[in-house]
Amino acid sequence: MTLIELLIAICFILAVGSAYGSASHLKLGFFGHALASVIGILIGLGFAWAMWASVSKLVKLIDRVAVAMKALGKRLEIRVV
Repeated sequence: MTLIELLIAICFILAVGSAYGSASHLKLGFFGHALASVIGILIGLGFAWAMWASVSKLVKLIDRVAVAMKALGKRLEIRVV
């Protein structure tokens, strides 16, 4: 599992956990918990998809830049400050 996959999973789990936690705090009962869980799953899927889509676009951009720099004969260096 890569770091990005872990971040996407955390993004999904936090949405579901927050919805379930809110239902528990408000003592909504079985149907309240079920509804909160369904809503949390839908929101979590939306967040996870948005993160996956943005990361895939970023990876494509980095690949294009690396190919262009290689064609120019330069080396791509990524420095972490």
